[in-house]
Amino acid sequence: MRSRLWVSAAKLPGQQYDHINVLTTDLAVSASSRIATVGELLPTRVLDLGVSGTSNIDNLTVSAVRKMLATSKVKVITTPPGARGHYLALSHRWGDDEEFKLTKPSLSSFQDDGVPFSKIPKTFQDALVVTRLLRHRYLWIDALCIVQDDVDDWARESARMAAVYSHASCTISAHTARDSNTGFLDASLNPPPTLVLRSPTYFFNPHRTISHLTLLDSFANQITGSFLNRRNWVFQERVLSRRLLHFVQHHTFFEDAAGFIPDDVVPGNTLLRRPEDSKWSVTDSFQGFVYWYRLVEKYSRCSLTYEKDRLPAIAGLAQSFDEMNDPGGYMFGLWEKLVHLGLLWINGSGRPVGGDSDVDGTPVLPSWSWACCRGRVAYPSTLSDAMRSDLLVVRDGIQLDFNKLPSFHTSTTGTGVLLLEGTVVDLPLVHAEARRTPQEMPFLDSGIKGLYSLTSDGNQFGSWVSLDNQTTTSDVVVFSKLSCLRICWHVEADNTFVLRYETTYYFLLLEGVGGSPDIKRYRRVGIGATRRDHWTGLRHRRIEIE
Repeated sequence: MRSRLWVSAAKLPGQQYDHINVLTTDLAVSASSRIATVGELLPTRVLDLGVSGTSNIDNLTVSAVRKMLATSKVKVITTPPGARGHYLALSHRWGDDEEFKLTKPSLSSFQDDGVPFSKIPKTFQDALVVTRLLRHRYLWIDALCIVQDDVDDWARESARMAAVYSHASCTISAHTARDSNTGFLDASLNPPPTLVLRSPTYFFNPHRTISHLTLLDSFANQITGSFLNRRNWVFQERVLSRRLLHFVQHHTFFEDAAGFIPDDVVPGNTLLRRPEDSKWSVTDSFQGFVYWYRLVEKYSRCSLTYEKDRLPAIAGLAQSFDEMNDPGGYMFGLWEKLVHLGLLWINGSGRPVGGDSDVDGTPVLPSWSWACCRGRVAYPSTLSDAMRSDLLVVRDGIQLDFNKLPSFHTSTTGTGVLLLEGTVVDLPLVHAEARRTPQEMPFLDSGIKGLYSLTSDGNQFGSWVSLDNQTTTSDVVVFSKLSCLRICWHVEADNTFVLRYETTYYFLLLEGVGGSPDIKRYRRVGIGATRRDHWTGLRHRRIEIE
């Protein structure tokens, strides 16, 4: 006779955990110990826990370290130029009104007297505890290591984000901390709920427990899908960091470019296979320049508190990408080399592009940059370094200087007018009609909607177009005149019945806004693709796009 089974909610036996799993901890420590003894270049400022207590803590619990630090003071120190050492970095969420931060008035007291541990917000306390448990002396926290009310200091230090996170021994990711006061260790150390399986029997124990099943959430849900990782600033922190300790509900995960491992893994197991949503690394840029725009796609899906930070929040990634590649000059999120790839974005945010200047301190970004979208952007699935183009960035008398900028966080240098040389087709009386059932979806993001068919004087032009500012799908949008600039094309083989090659041409839809008799000026209004080369026999001409 088969016994019946039922389940009941329960907790694992025992009290709340009081340690970070030794395997996870050892992974982080051993990883950092592989760095040269002198360590990496230290950030401009770090929190200094002092040398006391950095040894003989292998068997200490979290509560013991908290007790050890309870009566101590933590100082913010300015490191000498060229100073090296080992440090951790904290990746955390800012609350709506964070009061505990480094400011001009508090700088001297933070540096000279130090701050009592008991006065530090809980999230920062927990990060200090982890720092001590991992036998490190220094910790970097943006709120306490950048003078928040000093525009010059903020600009200077935010431009160094790439070095801060890439040089850290490990980054602490506080996923469960809603702000600086919430903390994250207690939630992580709290044992997960379990299902207790019982089997009814007619012997001495009628409801004998036969097993405990622990309820675990996936890595993707707990980390990739967390609110923390949906923030723009945090996106680059995760990509730039070599190693991370993710503190989530009931668990801790260790992650690096090779994969991730949970704190309850069986000793001796290797890192779990890297999932699609695991850590991207800027070192993967050997895949080509197209990798940058795939990063941009992921970055654009994150939320941003201040629109003016859209380019500064990815500046660290841009700097690292520049150091590892030779992409040419950088401006407004695009690279000079293979600039045609960067122009192929589609507005998938459902919001108008651009905005009014300085209403909230946000600069008006050029219509040709993906950064003018206040939300999600997407690039064609066919995007490749192998795409061909005859588009030229003109340097003679160029108004937009693609030369290297002194800092990648600058988003307003230059006029934002791009001087190009390419082939242009002028279209009179253009109708864009909404496509109900698109025959092709050229973008990776299935959520992209609102493709149109384009006709000029009754003749179809292109396979599809996407309009930058068409936030609602109207049946028909009419333009008195548009121009189409050929950006690039790619050739693909089709051997369904017989081998043949098909070419797809990508173009920008441009609306005239003035200019001179010799060089017309345009504003981008959309992007499109066609199987037909409408530009055959046309001569190159210079145009400006603002």
